[in-house]
Amino acid sequence: MRVLAIALSFTAVTAVTAGSASAATCPQQGQELQRAWRGAVFLRDGALWGCTAFFKDGDTVTRKLGAWGRGSQVAFDGRWATWTIRSGSGRRIRDRLTSVDVGTGAATFSNAAPVPGGDLDDGRVTALAAASYMAAWVTAKGTMVAAVPAQQRGPRTVGARGGNGAGLQQPLRTVGTRVIVGRWPGSAAAAARTLDVVNAGGAGDDCGGISTAVATVRPDAGAPRAGVSWDLRFRTGNC
Repeated sequence: MRVLAIALSFTAVTAVTAGSASAATCPQQGQELQRAWRGAVFLRDGALWGCTAFFKDGDTVTRKLGAWGRGSQVAFDGRWATWTIRSGSGRRIRDRLTSVDVGTGAATFSNAAPVPGGDLDDGRVTALAAASYMAAWVTAKGTMVAAVPAQQRGPRTVGARGGNGAGLQQPLRTVGTRVIVGRWPGSAAAAARTLDVVNAGGAGDDCGGISTAVATVRPDAGAPRAGVSWDLRFRTGNC
């Protein structure tokens, strides 16, 4: 699994603000978990913290995000941190997800089940990735979910179309700004192993803009990647 930093959307805005803001960088931390776009998420006193450099004309913002425990995992794109908290044991293990803007402290969702809409799933997240304001994850039963902070337009499938059984979900139905992308119960391990989130374009100014993020998996080694493309709005915090 690759976890990629924000690319074009941050680059476009940074080019506008470079003349008026220094390129601040969050300092290294002793228990750093991930680093992206001059920011980082790290552990301090048993809790998850984040630092983002993409805020308020280049100043860094450091914030305590929430609880962290055994089995937790996090994906960080330089601005938004999405992480899991695990409870239970054995076959009763359950994960809950929270996604927070490190710059403002605003949460897109908090203590949410891995699969929205009360779906019957085992509730364990086996892969988690983020880039360009999108987070995506795959459960132990091969269900893929994606989430964005604020959508510009509805998500679109990428790759071969499927029915409402195995494969991409048709039609895609959002629950807030989350969507069940597809289900691959017979290839759950491969879907988790190949989860990838990338930036596919964007434009903006020092107030914000629009970015396109794409999350895909390859459950079948002989088939093209499949997933979701989602256009979303973002704000920099400068306006």
